[in-house]
Amino acid sequence: MRPHTGEVGSLMPIQFPWFNTLIREMRGAVTLPVQIGLGGFGDNMAGAAAPPARFGLNAGLALAGGLILALLVALPGQRAGGWRQALRGLKARFPNPNLRALKAAAAGGDLAALRHAARDYAAHERAFGRAVDEGALADLDRAIYGPQAGVPSLPVPSLPVPSLRATP
Repeated sequence: MRPHTGEVGSLMPIQFPWFNTLIREMRGAVTLPVQIGLGGFGDNMAGAAAPPARFGLNAGLALAGGLILALLVALPGQRAGGWRQALRGLKARFPNPNLRALKAAAAGGDLAALRHAARDYAAHERAFGRAVDEGALADLDRAIYGPQAGVPSLPVPSLPVPSLRATP
């Protein structure tokens, strides 16, 4: 029941029957009647609230700021390639999402996990046109698949994580 006027309304009592398993008999519970009403006709009415005084100004400023930010990020160095190229350029500005897994694998000492993480890291770098140091990957492959592979005394190569990204 939703009050629309200032008149007081009443919710009728409701009876809930239930079976008491301890004494094996039907019982019942009854709710009390509830009086409801609307406090006033002015500012309390549903749907009558006005937006804040500067809502339009704040919304316009947020929209303009977002548009300017999007243009600043998407337009520099862009050719007429459409929105896909602009989105690709935007994604290329973010760091490699595989960097955390690469650092964790390098700290863990598992060469197979390190090679898997390095492969994912290098694939992402190549997809965005960044150079990858193939020598670091080759060193890792030699440590895994080379003639000394599988020897327990062989130390895990100290592969600094940023060394996979080639310096221009």
